[in-house]
Amino acid sequence: MAYPTLSTPPNYPLKEVIADGALKTTSEAGYVSTRKKYTRQIVSFEVIYLMLDDTDKNALRAFYDTVENVESFSWLHPYTSVTYTVRFDSVPLFELTDDQKWSCSFTLRQV
Repeated sequence: MAYPTLSTPPNYPLKEVIADGALKTTSEAGYVSTRKKYTRQIVSFEVIYLMLDDTDKNALRAFYDTVENVESFSWLHPYTSVTYTVRFDSVPLFELTDDQKWSCSFTLRQV
């Protein structure tokens, strides 16, 4: 399943957050031992739209209702044009602004 095509790209800054890949254990003597938690780096993307019209808002809402936080989907990074397999890591927050446009923010997490 692919992310819906909206008439407006996300706003900047588009944040990329690299997950902490270290598992740390502290012994009683105070020594810290570490090892990798994952076999690869996991990236999350904090996405913000500031000027969505009703059509784009409804398309994004319908897409979220379909996949919720369960199903993974393909998302095209708007700057690098790299396609990632992601899922919603947070529920989209929609806010109606003064100029009758919708703002929306959510986090996508690489699967």
